Amino acid sequence: MNMRLSPSNLRTNGLIRAFRRSVFLGSLLIIGSGLPANESYPLPVSITSLKLPAAHALGNDSNPIYTYSMSDATPAPELLFINDRAYLIWTDSNSNGRISLLKPDLSSVEKDLVQLRNRRIGDAVTDGKSITLLTLEWQTVKNGKELHTAHLESYSTTGRALFRTKVVGTLNYDKEGSQGILSAFSTFNLGWSGKEYATYFTTYRKWDDGVVHQSEYLALFDRNGKPVMDGNRPAGWTWNVSHSFRPRISWDGQRFLMSTVGDAYPRGLVIQSYPSTGREVAIEVPKAAPGETYQDVVISTGDVYGKDGRGWIVFDSRLNRKDYDIGMIRTDKDGKPGSTIWITGTSEARERIPRIQPLGQNLLLAWAVDGSGNSPQRAWNPVTGDMKTQLAVVDPDGEILVPAFYVPARIRGATRLFQFPNGDVGWINDATAQARQMEIVRISIAGPNVTDNTNTDTNTDTNTDITDTVDPDATEFDPSLNLPILQSALRGDAGAVQSFLARGANPNASHEGWFAIHYAAYYGHSEVCKFLLEAGAKPDTLIEGWSALQLAESRGHSNVVEVLKPVSRSRNRTMNSMPGPGESLSRPLQQEPNPVRKSIRTLEKATEIGPPRSR
Repeated sequence: MNMRLSPSNLRTNGLIRAFRRSVFLGSLLIIGSGLPANESYPLPVSITSLKLPAAHALGNDSNPIYTYSMSDATPAPELLFINDRAYLIWTDSNSNGRISLLKPDLSSVEKDLVQLRNRRIGDAVTDGKSITLLTLEWQTVKNGKELHTAHLESYSTTGRALFRTKVVGTLNYDKEGSQGILSAFSTFNLGWSGKEYATYFTTYRKWDDGVVHQSEYLALFDRNGKPVMDGNRPAGWTWNVSHSFRPRISWDGQRFLMSTVGDAYPRGLVIQSYPSTGREVAIEVPKAAPGETYQDVVISTGDVYGKDGRGWIVFDSRLNRKDYDIGMIRTDKDGKPGSTIWITGTSEARERIPRIQPLGQNLLLAWAVDGSGNSPQRAWNPVTGDMKTQLAVVDPDGEILVPAFYVPARIRGATRLFQFPNGDVGWINDATAQARQMEIVRISIAGPNVTDNTNTDTNTDTNTDITDTVDPDATEFDPSLNLPILQSALRGDAGAVQSFLARGANPNASHEGWFAIHYAAYYGHSEVCKFLLEAGAKPDTLIEGWSALQLAESRGHSNVVEVLKPVSRSRNRTMNSMPGPGESLSRPLQQEPNPVRKSIRTLEKATEIGPPRSR
């Protein structure tokens, strides 16, 4: 049972004194943080400049399609904490995803661990030992980059690949059932229940009526990246709320709690869960008015948070309001949504894109405020660069404890809040207009600061619950990297081998019967052997009856023998003479041209997508 905190309860529990003390702490944190020195805040606020080794994908702060889907299309960076070390999950300016270990003071990158070529990072989670990503593959087309395939992939804290699995994706929609990701309308979500991963986002799919429709997609995977099966079919669904957008997901301790907005069948805010307790239209929106498209829905999903079998959904809406306000809906122990609690009620400004995270025993809300006026066009299409950020604290029942106050840090449509190890809440402002700099925003709870990172290097693999090596049968590799990684193994270029593995190269790639581990062992490249083994290379694969260990022994490479012997099984030497690798891999690499492929239809050509699918 959650007790509503009245003003008298606040005084009784000493919270007012704590908040007053936090103002003082906040003034201390402001110094040297880039915040105005003459400002004070009801809660401690700090902003840390984060320097990057390369340019990052700048967050959209001027794109007017922002409200068209309530997503500004560029995935946002995140921080994940493992063993008190901070890992930055981000996408560089070339649209390649990265995992970077930050220095203990969070001011810059200590080490780049993973670089993913041609794959942006849509979302990331940790099980406390490894980092799992929902990545979005892209290709270059005439008008820029186009997303088409989603992957689930996981890495250790040293950057070692654990698995990579294709979730869904296609380059064209020629066949019935063809299904690819939709980026402009969607927020990509990845959840972790402690047992299973859940991916949740919007897709395009060609149905039996011959039309490509927009639909909602949920898929579940076990801790090793294999699809969770419900009988003889994958668990989840591929169609639930027709023409949905900005879906959000959270694990509430018993179920995956989900919220989305539908612009048809139904039209409004929808709350549901998996395992399903039923789909409910929490707020129904009338059909589009004259001059509006059916994407123009006067409500949009903001964020979802769940804990102990309960959930909190925040959204913005101007339905029966003077203008856009922030609302909150709570779900009960059965996953059923209750009535709306309105957090704001202003007429002079629009409150949009709310976010929610626990702060102590209460909840921190963040949202953007558009004060650009009452123009209908700006109502549909505000510019994020013109919006300011407000914060507020509410108790679990929605009662406001700390009224809304402004902070000098921006949020945007894809921004995600995260928690520091001591319970503080933060986010990354990537709309800084500085290519090699982001800002880490931190909102602290009252009390002494707790160090989030240590100078002790805990960057070691301790994950014993996940498969220790890559399972080739459960991992999707990039075949175009087979020859490059084989040539690098032959040459002994350990850095190139590590880079190719991080980009999805197969550690068991082969050429004319020779595997990468054979080339590395034959030529005495012990460091290459280590990287290949960590990525899942099979040491006992034979070439003409010879194992990699036997090749190294016969060639006198004691350093390689030292690496291979502990992981290789003993065997009698074959009577076949020792094979040689030949010279074919030493020739210049010739890549076959890719076939011409049709590009994915985009939302700029929405009329080609087809009308809502009737049921």
